[in-house]
Order: sequence, then C-alpha cells, then structure tokens
Amino acid sequence: IKNLESEVFARQEMINNITKQLGDANTKNEKLHGKVLQGSDLLTQLRNKLEELQKEINKNRFENFFHEEAMARSKVQEQYFGGMQDIILLLSGENGALLTRYFNEICRLDNVTRVLDAEKVAARQKSDKMKVNLEEELQGLREREIKQTHAIETRNVEIAALQEKVGKHEESLILLRSEVEAQRKRCEEFKNMNKLLSDKIFDAENLLQEMSTASEKQIYFSHSVTRQLDDTAGLLMFFSEHYVNWIFKKVDIVVMEFDKACAKENERVLDALNHLRKVQEETKERYTNLHMKLNDAEFRLGEREKASVEKFENFLSEIRLIEKQRDVAEKMKKDLLRKLDSVNDQRLAEINKKDEQIHELLLNLDAEKHKIQTVETKFQKLQKKFDHEVERKKEYKRALEEVKAKREEAERYRATEKDWAMKAIHRANEEVNYWVRSFEKLKSMLDEISRRSGTQVSAVDQAMINSFEEAKKRIVLRDQVVNIVSSEEEIHKGKRSRIE
Repeated sequence: IKNLESEVFARQEMINNITKQLGDANTKNEKLHGKVLQGSDLLTQLRNKLEELQKEINKNRFENFFHEEAMARSKVQEQYFGGMQDIILLLSGENGALLTRYFNEICRLDNVTRVLDAEKVAARQKSDKMKVNLEEELQGLREREIKQTHAIETRNVEIAALQEKVGKHEESLILLRSEVEAQRKRCEEFKNMNKLLSDKIFDAENLLQEMSTASEKQIYFSHSVTRQLDDTAGLLMFFSEHYVNWIFKKVDIVVMEFDKACAKENERVLDALNHLRKVQEETKERYTNLHMKLNDAEFRLGEREKASVEKFENFLSEIRLIEKQRDVAEKMKKDLLRKLDSVNDQRLAEINKKDEQIHELLLNLDAEKHKIQTVETKFQKLQKKFDHEVERKKEYKRALEEVKAKREEAERYRATEKDWAMKAIHRANEEVNYWVRSFEKLKSMLDEISRRSGTQVSAVDQAMINSFEEAKKRIVLRDQVVNIVSSEEEIHKGKRSRIE
C-alpha cells in the first residue's frame, strides 16, 4: 500500500508539473497570439489608410484635370460663340418663323386629312354595317324560306299520308257499302220471307177459319201456332230493322268524320299556302327596299369620295406650295451653313492650340500615373510583407494547434494513468477496509472475550491493535490528502478550460 501510495503521489506530482508547464505555455501562446493579432490589425489599418490616401490623390488629380479641361473648353466656346451669336439669332428667327408657318400648315392639313379619314372610316363602317345587316336579313329570309319549304315538304308528306288514309277510308267505305248492300239484300230476303210467312199465316188463318168447325183441340192448336208464328215474325222484323238502322248510322258517322277530316286538312293546307305566299311577298318587298337602300348608300358614298378626292387634291397643291417654300428655306440654310463652315475653319486653328495644351496636360497626367505606379509597387511590397506576416501567423497557429494536440494527448495519458491509479487505490482501499473491518471485528471479539472471562489482552495482541489503529489513522489522513488533491485538480481543470 505504501509503495502504491508513493507511486500515486509521484505521478500526481508529475501530472501537476506537466499541467503547470502547459498552463504557462498557453499563457505565452495567448500573449504571442495577441501580439500577432495586434500586428495584423495595424497592418490592415495601414493598408486601408494607404488605399484611402491613394484614392483621394487620384480623385483630386482627375478633378483638377477635368476642371482645367472644362475651363479651357468654356473659354474656347465663349470665343467661338461670341461672333456667331448675332448670325445664329437672325437665322434662328427667320427659320423659326418659316417653321412655325410650315408646321401650322402641316397641322391644319393633318387635321383636315384626319377629318376626311374619319368621315371615310365612318362611311365605310356605315356601309359595312348596312351590308352586314342586309346580309343578315337576306340570310334570315333564306333561312325562313328554307324552313317554310321544309314545312311545305312536311305538309306535302302529311297530305300524301292523309291521301293514303283517305284511300284506305274510301276502300273501307266501299267495303262498308258492299256490306250495306249485302245487308239490304238480306233485309229484302227477310222482307220476302216475312211476306211469305205472312202469306203462309194468312193461308193458315184461312185454314184455321175453315177448320174452326173442328174440335176445341184443333182450335187451341191453331191459336198457339198462330201466336208462335206472330212472335217469330215480329222478332225477325225487329231484328232486321234494328240491324239495318245500326249499319246505316255507322256508315253515316264514318262518312261525316271522313268529310270533316278532309275539310280540315284542306283548310290547313290552304292556310299554309296563303301564309307562304304572304311571306314570299314580304321578303320580296324587303329585298327590293334593301336593294334601294344599298343603291342610295353607294351613290352617297360615291359623292362623298368625289368630294374627298377634290379636297385631297387641293391639300396636295397647298403641300406642294409649302414644299417649294421649304426648298427656298433650305437653300438659305445651305448658304448660312457655308458661312458657318468658313467661321469653323477659322476656329479650328484655335482648337488645335487648345489640343496642344491638352496634350501637355496628358503628359503631366502620364507622369502622375508613373508616380501612382511607384506607389503601387511600394504597396505591393507592403502587401508581400503582410502576406509573409500572415503566413507566419498561420505557422504559429499550426504550432499552437500541435501544442494543443500534444496537451490533449498528455491529458488523455494523464486521465488513463489517473484511472489506473484510482483503480489501484480503490483495490487497496477495499483490501484496507477489509482488514480494518476484520480488525474491528477481532477487536470486538477480544473485548467480548476479555469482558466475559475477566482476563486482560496480551502484550502481543495489544501491540497488533496499536499498529492497526496507527494504520487506520494513516488511511484517514491519506483520504483527506486525496480529497484535497482532487479538489485542487478540479480547480486547475476549471482554470485551464477557461484559458482555452
């Protein structure tokens, strides 16, 4: 245990020394880093100030150059325009008067042409609208005619169907008439039979009268026979008359309905034909009216076009006169331009002199540019120095990163060793605690034995007890020292983390 404690203390001292060295190195690195940052800040400030000064110098030079050039140009212009001002004013007055007249005439003619164009456009629009309306009306009339022809065709088809129905009804009437004739023949036959029966009855009555002298049985028999014959004859007569009347009524009803249907269809067909004739007459009248309107509109448009052509020819004649005046004004303008060219030739010499002065100014500007280039070379040198300092700073930063990595490795190594030491201390503490517990148990057992037996503890046992108590005290002191060291390490760790 003592050996382990000594090793642990020695390693803790080594770790503490390494941490102190690393803390000192960190403080030195921070100081150097601060100095490098201050140097870089100063270099950037110097660079910015140099750039600002250079920009101000260039700006001032260019402003001076432009001001001098503007002054020279203003002087040349004053000298040049001093003599030409009166001539230009006279020419400008005359040209202004001519131009105002010319533009007034042009505006007037333009307005007149616009009015004529507007009238033409309006007339064309009206004619187009009238044509469109006429075409629409004609198309509507054609559609109506088509519809009416279609209706007539449908009516013709219906009439043909009705004619077929009439033919069928006529055939049925012929059949009914044949049946009526047959019934009439049957009625005649019934009448003949009735006559024969009546004759037979009369004969029978005569016979009965002749045989009245017979017995009562024969009389009764004759009466019954006569009653039966009368009944049969009455029934036959009633049946034949009722049947014939019924057939005649039916035939009359059919004939009346057929006549009514034919009359209605004929009236409807006649109404449709009359309506078609009226519509055709109305369409013809509208067509003639529209045709007359078109002719009137075309005649009016022709007259307006003639009037507009005459006005346009008058305007063209006026425009030609104005163009002649413009040609005269242009000739005068050319003469004035010739005079101006002569004056310009005189002023070109003065301008050449001013160009020579400007050339001298340009030479001075080139000299200033050369100076600027020298300043730029100096600036490039300073830039190179600054880049060198930046590279040094990067190298220093890399060195700091390497130191930081080594420190992290040392901390990891320290942590592993600390873990190993703590594990060893933990094991030793467990053994010591075991022996302390066993010692306390043994001591309690000895105390109990001595109390029960009344004997005292031997000197050897007392010496062992004393040695164990001293060892226990040392363990307590060691635990206190370990707690203090751990608290100090935590404080150092907090400080190092704050430095990082």
